[in-house]
Parts: sequence; C-alpha cells; structure tokens
Amino acid sequence: MARYERGFAVQVLSRFFIPRYLSNVSALAPTAKVICVANAGVSLDDLDVEDLCLESRKAQYGRTRLFFQQSFRDSSVLDSFVQASNPPCSAFRRRRGGGG
Repeated sequence: MARYERGFAVQVLSRFFIPRYLSNVSALAPTAKVICVANAGVSLDDLDVEDLCLESRKAQYGRTRLFFQQSFRDSSVLDSFVQASNPPCSAFRRRRGGGG
C-alpha cells in the first residue's frame, strides 16, 4: 500500500468507520456524541470516486500539487461521510434507541 493510501485510510476513513463500528456493536451510549475534528470546507470538485488514490493525477502534478489535491480529496470525503452519518437529529436518536 502506498504511503498516501495509508494516510487516507488513517486520516479519513478511520474517522467514519471507528464511530460506525462502535455504534454497531453498541459500545456507545444511546446519547453519545461523536465529534469529527478536521479541516473541512475545501473540496475537490472533480473528484472521481473510482480514483480515490488520485492515480490519474500523479503524472500531471508535481509532488506539492499532488499533496494539496490529496488534502482537498480528504476534506471532500470527510464532508461527505459527516453529512451521510448525520441524519436529522430526531431520526438519529430513534435509530440508536435514545428516544425521540
């Protein structure tokens, strides 16, 4: 696994999968809050979900620009995960058994 892929897995995917896993195995209290601390708000508008490793950009971008592209990708994916995992509060509470 390439270094940037490992970084993507740790920095981005773990922020989604760890809370999701803990919720699925009932390791979180029904009223638990999961806080995602990240540099959100920037985006990679032309991100191709079939190319999350940005293979198509390696040849055309230098190391520094590729680093920024990866950073924008990470923020885009984090924003998507946070939005997808935060349905309206009342529905989230009902699904997790916290009332509602």
